[in-house]
Amino acid sequence: MTGGLTPTRSAFEQLHSPSDLDNWLATTLHCDQRTKAKPQDLVQAIELREAIFLTIRANTLGERPSAQHVDMINSVADRMPLTPVLRKYSTTRRWQRPMRPEAALATIARDAIDLLTGPTASRVRECANSNCELVFVDSSPPGVRRWCAMKRCGNRSKTKAYRARQRP
Repeated sequence: MTGGLTPTRSAFEQLHSPSDLDNWLATTLHCDQRTKAKPQDLVQAIELREAIFLTIRANTLGERPSAQHVDMINSVADRMPLTPVLRKYSTTRRWQRPMRPEAALATIARDAIDLLTGPTASRVRECANSNCELVFVDSSPPGVRRWCAMKRCGNRSKTKAYRARQRP
């Protein structure tokens, strides 16, 4: 998560400058090359992040996502995405150079569409901790995971419930 516009998520904001976006894209896309993001790329990345988050949230709540958010995701996904290239003598890939921020965002938007429409779409969840807004894909075999992470939110929720039961 890179943060967000809600009060809870804003505390985790990581995208303050175009260079922050460059660093985040390189880390997220597992590459050693940095993009050369401009201020408008940062604005679009934040808008795309919010559109994806709010669309996922609507889906997890069984609500209809905003047409504006869906249009945003679709318009970014419609651009030329990054092109994967198989490394010679290897089973690993890299991204064709040069990496452009708009191509990286198109790749992310396409991944969001795949997530929302693919075989794991029904397993996308929002963390059950009321103080957390992370979303995750429930990959547990029974499909009943409730928290983004057991060590963080699961433990906090269980501790809170335990303390509530111990009060007179």
